[in-house]
Amino acid sequence: MSTQERRISVVAEGLVAGLLGGVAVIGVFLIHDAVRGDALLTPSVLNALLFEGADAARQVEGELAPALVYGAVHLLAWLAAGLLAAVLIHLVERHPAVWQLGFVAVAGAYAAVLWVEGALGVPGLGRFHLLAGALIGSGVMLTWLWWRHPEVLERLDDAYER
Repeated sequence: MSTQERRISVVAEGLVAGLLGGVAVIGVFLIHDAVRGDALLTPSVLNALLFEGADAARQVEGELAPALVYGAVHLLAWLAAGLLAAVLIHLVERHPAVWQLGFVAVAGAYAAVLWVEGALGVPGLGRFHLLAGALIGSGVMLTWLWWRHPEVLERLDDAYER
């Protein structure tokens, strides 16, 4: 595979991985919020937090326009995460010890999710569904990338058997 083909592969895989992960998280939020009676609460609250601050986020009800704005920001963030994950998996193929960078990045992302929950104190916007969304989205993204690169696990095994 040429360098140009590899770059295209990384970008395409990253965008698909990010889209799959982002949609999975949106699904978790939608199901959680629908069960609680306000299907758009989480993205509306997160939109208010992002653009207006924590005080405004505590007073928000689910509305379509803010949910759509946050959804766009959310998908852009997941596309970026997917690109990063694709770059990392391609690096791990050549340098297995690089997986540790991915671990640090994921740990930082989960810490940010927990910080958001702690900073808000909004009823109904709890740690469980934010963390569940992050875990499910990451899991979907990682599963897809492993499906595309099954040899990565073998290379990790080989690297640590030496």
